[in-house]
Amino acid sequence: MTKFTKQFLSILTACFFIVLAFGSDEVDVQYAEDLGAIKEAIDDSFENMQAEYEELCDSKRNSANKSDFIMLNGKLASIMSSYIENNTNLSFDEQKTAQDYAEQTLGRYPDLSEFRNTGTIPCW
Repeated sequence: MTKFTKQFLSILTACFFIVLAFGSDEVDVQYAEDLGAIKEAIDDSFENMQAEYEELCDSKRNSANKSDFIMLNGKLASIMSSYIENNTNLSFDEQKTAQDYAEQTLGRYPDLSEFRNTGTIPCW
């Protein structure tokens, strides 16, 4: 591999992680300024995760797909706990309200809810 190719791949990888970190709904949950913003970020996150779930369900079953489901389950876990708990802009009461809201919102997505609670993939 040439030096240019290695540099290009390094830059491309760095850009990917920057976009992933700063363009993610999950990050919006962690850094939301107030309860209204966090609720909006939770709604957007679950909507995007449902779309990702459906896309994974429509694709072929293989090891790569299974890994993507594992990553999705990690996103769910992060939204439901650590991102809300680590939001320093919210008080304890607001964090509890956001946590309750996330639980209620997840209930509107039965496949995601089952996936999170049981670890099974309902569409498989």
